[in-house]
Amino acid sequence: MEKYQDKYHPKFVPGTYSIRAVKNSKLWGGNGDIKVWKMRNGMILLPQPSNSINDPLNWGFLRKSVHFIQLVILAGFTAAISNNASAVQTDIHDEFNISYDSMNTGAGVLFVAIALSCFLLGPICRVYGRKIVYLIGLVFAVLGCIWFTELRNQADAICSQIFIGISQGSTSAQVQHSFSDIFFNHQLGASITIYVLSYCIGTYLGPLITRYITTSQGWHWVGWYGAIIAGILLVVCVLFLEDTSFDRSRYDALLDGETQKNFYETKLSRLNSRGQQKLQQIKELQNMLRNSLNATSTEEDNDSLNLRPYNLYYPNGQGDEEEPKSYYQRMKLLRKTPKIGDFSKLSSLLVHSLKVFSFPSVWLSGAFFGFQLSALSFYLTTEDTNYAEPPFSYSDSEIARMNIPPLIGSIIGCLYAGSTLDYFVLWLSRKNDDKREAEFRLWFALLNAIISPAGLLMFGIGTGRNLDWRVAYVGLGFIGFGFSVGSDLAFTYVMECYPEMILECMTGVATIANFLGCIFTFACSPWLDASGVENTYIALAVINIVLMLASLPFIKWGKHFRARTREGYLSFVENIEN
Repeated sequence: MEKYQDKYHPKFVPGTYSIRAVKNSKLWGGNGDIKVWKMRNGMILLPQPSNSINDPLNWGFLRKSVHFIQLVILAGFTAAISNNASAVQTDIHDEFNISYDSMNTGAGVLFVAIALSCFLLGPICRVYGRKIVYLIGLVFAVLGCIWFTELRNQADAICSQIFIGISQGSTSAQVQHSFSDIFFNHQLGASITIYVLSYCIGTYLGPLITRYITTSQGWHWVGWYGAIIAGILLVVCVLFLEDTSFDRSRYDALLDGETQKNFYETKLSRLNSRGQQKLQQIKELQNMLRNSLNATSTEEDNDSLNLRPYNLYYPNGQGDEEEPKSYYQRMKLLRKTPKIGDFSKLSSLLVHSLKVFSFPSVWLSGAFFGFQLSALSFYLTTEDTNYAEPPFSYSDSEIARMNIPPLIGSIIGCLYAGSTLDYFVLWLSRKNDDKREAEFRLWFALLNAIISPAGLLMFGIGTGRNLDWRVAYVGLGFIGFGFSVGSDLAFTYVMECYPEMILECMTGVATIANFLGCIFTFACSPWLDASGVENTYIALAVINIVLMLASLPFIKWGKHFRARTREGYLSFVENIEN
């Protein structure tokens, strides 16, 4: 059983878990066994919480809920303002004669800004805490919305989207990382589903609300409302958003006797073979190994220390006696005071973050999410161009209401990829001798390989041939279903594969997805003009099928892929710990 929980076990594979402890195994504890695992309802809690009252995993329901709601609102809000510009393109063009190509360039730059800011903010989140990253994002949201309101030319249209992109980049990976601070692994699926739902609500309701604001008050008020809401959220987060950074490793037990000896021999061997750690770290481990050998040299030594092989020693205690943090300590803007030496740490984390691009699961998840962002650009563009002209001749409010079907579809998709999928994974794990594999989630991509492409075909062909409006609207509902399912699978799969690298893996997924979104955004209008609506959506449906069916090789060989990335995974985890 140790190979599923101990990352230094020779047979450890990231993303493979044992969901239950077995009696008479060393995980069960007692009678001189290594460790007693904390459990709930017969299920091992991962990560293992400390006994500290300040550990976010030990927070009460109300405290977790307040934190969770703030993060969900941030995610939905940044998604909403990122889609506002496309909804008022015609008004901006009419007032300032800014070309549609220029505004399309702004949309592409938005994706690049999201990708790069998400990647660059990751190390800041690790070193200085989660809260400061969210505050940076909200400051850029305020500035970007004000700039958008005051835009007068092409440069303003593009630069305002850079600021908006940075604001969304602050939530694209960090929110999922914060969820992992307060929820156990088996709870992450439900929390990510709610996050995806919030993202979908912002994505679809943002343009809808934008059009109603434009009709009643003018497009300039879209930015002002965005700036006002961002300012309010900034104040709320300063006063009530806690930083969930918590060094749980300082409460870890040290093993004495032969167990400690074997543990440090394994780790020392890894460090020497890779040669990637500082000499000081190796010397420290050698000292620990020497101490552990001394601890088992004689029976008398063991008695004097009141220790025997396989006992546990907690050098910093288990957190039982800790006092609750004060309000000021909980609401600090920075986890630590910036120092000149932090630059090397930030640079190291940034370089190590590149390792995630060698993980196959990150590329699969990035492709899943990236296609959903790309398809979003296509059908929003089609709505703005085709449905505003004969034979449809929709008004602005009618075009705005076309976002309701995909919103309904996304809600259904979240139910499918959320609670239903969690029960399915648990059922499959029990049939697999209580061993849970990350790839179990990918089975649910197969239904999406039918529904989502069907939606693209219905919307594209229905629009191209001027079929009954119900065909296109049902198609939009299917597309919304595919958006939420594809996004949910992308996030939860990679989070289960590498639980101690959630921030970096989500950063990799967001980077890949947003660069794909950028490419497809620039290709959108020329592709539609050259191939026509119907042929374009047929091609998109084929791409969607291929991507969803790409999950089959991972279902078959995904564990093998993960096993090959073990060294890179452990290397990064050790870099964080040191």
